[in-house]
Amino acid sequence: MLESSCVGEFRPDVDLTICISTMNGTLIENDALVNQLVALPIPVVVVNQVTQNNPKTQELATKLDLSHIELLETSSRGLSRSRNEAIRLTTTTWALLCDDDVWFNLDGLLQLTQSLPQHDTRHVGAVVTQLLKDVGIGWRDYSNRPEVVQGTSIWAKLQIQRINSMELVLHAANMKEHKIAFRHEWGLGTQPAPGGEEVLLLNDFLGHGLELRRIEVGVRIHPDDSSGSSINSTNAFVQGSTNAVVFPKAIYWALGAWLTFKHLVRRHSSFSWGVSYFKGGRWAVRQLNLSKK
Repeated sequence: MLESSCVGEFRPDVDLTICISTMNGTLIENDALVNQLVALPIPVVVVNQVTQNNPKTQELATKLDLSHIELLETSSRGLSRSRNEAIRLTTTTWALLCDDDVWFNLDGLLQLTQSLPQHDTRHVGAVVTQLLKDVGIGWRDYSNRPEVVQGTSIWAKLQIQRINSMELVLHAANMKEHKIAFRHEWGLGTQPAPGGEEVLLLNDFLGHGLELRRIEVGVRIHPDDSSGSSINSTNAFVQGSTNAVVFPKAIYWALGAWLTFKHLVRRHSSFSWGVSYFKGGRWAVRQLNLSKK
């Protein structure tokens, strides 16, 4: 994955850190990404959550023993905690989120690094890039996406539902200034809501007056599947829990009723989808009440 002639064009002082989350050294299995991390002169933070003895952990530590790469081994659990740890260790303005099963479109990454300075203002929470299935092939249709999302209108809150974490490049400096972080109760590796953490983060950005700006460039490449794309009870629970936090109560209930009806009509799911959605909302309200105590 290093065939691109642009590798030598990356500036070693680029104001961007690549933040990677992995578990038990699994990143070492992704040769494409590991080779890119080693070759690129860009700061990297890898958070490896170690839950068992695994030779991959030592292999990863040996492979990434380089001056521009910081590897943190931790016993913490959950993707949100991992990402928060990575952002905490970031000393650059920007943090590019990266799962351990993706790799980079190097030309797109170069364009991103060249574009970021113009978006470095106190009003930006993140820039939103494109996720690719392969070079030149978008994960989804990006043609109708707004250039800027800001404010706390229902329209803005609906827009953040359509953003994947692998499309995000976070303004880490503004996050730290506003004390914004991923919520530990949501995200992969947690129960009962193993997802939705990026929606809540973006909602917090909007609530603090930070805007989201779109850059039409494909940076990360991911296989054509997603843990959050299925229609099942778990994802219904996650969607209900995030909607209960993001939307006013009336909108939350209306969305739940509409989505349940839509899935029933299309025969994608049964009435149990709606039951799980509203269970998720009830759980989220309890979490919010607990956090206020």
